[in-house]
Order: sequence, then C-alpha cells, then structure tokens
Amino acid sequence: MKPSVFVKLDDYNDIAEILDVTRQKLKEAKMLFDRINEVKSREDEELAKWQRDLGDVEARVGEISGVFEKE
Repeated sequence: MKPSVFVKLDDYNDIAEILDVTRQKLKEAKMLFDRINEVKSREDEELAKWQRDLGDVEARVGEISGVFEKE
C-alpha cells in the first residue's frame, strides 16, 4: 500500500496552475519548432535551386569560353 501524501490545497492549486502554464509553453514551443522546421525546409530547397542555377551558369560560361579559346 502506498503511503498517503498530504498537500495543502493552496499548494495543489499553485502546482496545477504551474503545470497548465508549462503545458501551454510546451505547446507554443512545439508550434515554433514546427514553423522553424518549415522555414528551414523551404530555405534548403531555395539554396539547392540556387546551386543548380549557378552550375548551369558555370557550364554556359565554360561553353562560351571554349568557343573563344579555339580561335
């Protein structure tokens, strides 16, 4: 049998309120984390696109340079 624990009602109410605030803050933190993750994913996609575009430009510059170097 578990021993009984007695807590003053005021303390119990304070603890319950602290737990509610903590749960709300955790919920907000999770929402912020999800938002940051979404922004990071879009940023990664954009950086990958820029990298592909730079590769394309580099290849075209190489082709143009090749034409001028043959003459």
